This record gives sequence, C-alpha cells and structure tokens, in this order.
Amino acid sequence: MAEKRRYVRFKTPFCVQCDWQDRFQGVSGVTRDISMKGASFLLDTELNIPPESILMFYFLLPQSTLKIRGKVAWIKDIGDKKGLGISFICIADHQKQEIYDCIIKYFPEEITQRWWQV
Repeated sequence: MAEKRRYVRFKTPFCVQCDWQDRFQGVSGVTRDISMKGASFLLDTELNIPPESILMFYFLLPQSTLKIRGKVAWIKDIGDKKGLGISFICIADHQKQEIYDCIIKYFPEEITQRWWQV
C-alpha cells in the first residue's frame, strides 16, 4: 500500500489530554506519532464521540503545554487500547517549532532516521 501522507511522522511518546465541547472527559493518552499536520494517539480510556468531532488537545511537553485543536480522522482498537488519529485544525508556527525542538532534544534519532522521507 502506497503512503499517502505528505508530511513525515515522528514516533514520539508525548503525553496528551483532550476536551470535547468544553467538557473535560478525563481522557488522556500518549502520542504514537506526530507530524506538521496531525498525530495519532493511544488513549488510556474509552472516548465516546461522533466521527469527525473537533477536540481540544493539550500536549504536555517537558517545557510547556500546547493547546491545539484537531479533527478526529479515525478511531479504532489497537490491541487493548483505543487508537485515535487527528488532523490539526489550528496550529501556530511557534507551536510547530516547540514540537520540533522537543523532538530534536529528546528524540534526535527520529530526525536522523526520517530526514530523507517525504
């Protein structure tokens, strides 16, 4: 199967929490991978939301917490956990830079391994 993604995904385990319709559901998880346009997560608890819902995500980085809106692309079972894929709706350049800086600092092998991927 040919890869359709336009941006390289970096495998980084960032902690994340999410809200839906201004209600904190206590849903947290860990990113499986992240790119300039989206991310996928493994969630700690069940998330009962309609497809294509808009969620607010809080990426808990070592130096800061980033608040980023995303649209649910898919939800599926991955092992005994729920997997969630999102595409970012609104992510500022400074937020992209913070994520990139964290990847360079804490996961430098991801940059060197994926440098030539398109």
